[in-house]
Amino acid sequence: MIKEVTMKTIKIKPVDSQQLSYRTKLALISIIRENGKDGKPFKLPNEDELASKLNVSRNVLRDVLMSLEEMGIVTRRRSKGTIASPYIANAACRLDTDPVFSQMLKHAGYESKVKTLFFGFVNDEATEPTGELLNLVSKKLFYADGVPVAYIIDRFLNKTDLKDEDIARLSELSHKEILEQVYDTPYAYALAHIDAILPDKEVSQYLEIDPMTPVVYLRDQGFNFDHELIVVTSTYIRSGTLDLKVLRKSW
Repeated sequence: MIKEVTMKTIKIKPVDSQQLSYRTKLALISIIRENGKDGKPFKLPNEDELASKLNVSRNVLRDVLMSLEEMGIVTRRRSKGTIASPYIANAACRLDTDPVFSQMLKHAGYESKVKTLFFGFVNDEATEPTGELLNLVSKKLFYADGVPVAYIIDRFLNKTDLKDEDIARLSELSHKEILEQVYDTPYAYALAHIDAILPDKEVSQYLEIDPMTPVVYLRDQGFNFDHELIVVTSTYIRSGTLDLKVLRKSW
């Protein structure tokens, strides 16, 4: 007698297309860096060959190439194909493409370390002009080769259902991870406001600099893919330590 096999309920997590694109992008950037150590531009294989070698679909590859073109790492022209620039791919400390500060430091060749100074709710009830209450605050200090180089404050939207154990668990996560795990929303883009300012007492103390020494100040308004404001980040960068760059493209 043949026994009837019962169907077991199993959890199957769908493949995240964004993660696939991200991994493909990292792989292609790595290929460009490794094959262009002399810094000279070179031509990539055609899309069919490149997609086959990367084991991804042409649609995924096209999205990745479009992203790399926006980053300035490749150019694409009908008559010449896809030309890669190892010089741009290896450019460190790019504020427009390095999404995580610790990764930017590692890419620049520094030994990176981050220290969480505070994570929790504050009572100052800071709001944006559009009315969002941003009272869940993260404060972190970033080191490069043991030197404090950046003090970063993230202010997240009010989240009243977080418990003490949640606060402890989330304190070491990046703002991208917090947004995905707590707010269930991805970080899409930020509008950055850049200035050079004199630091206040708190900033100068953490960065171990004289209060009369200017710092680079970035104020990022972070949005999700629905263009909703989800986090505001204030970054204070010690001057004279990082060769900060921004790629400016022709329209």
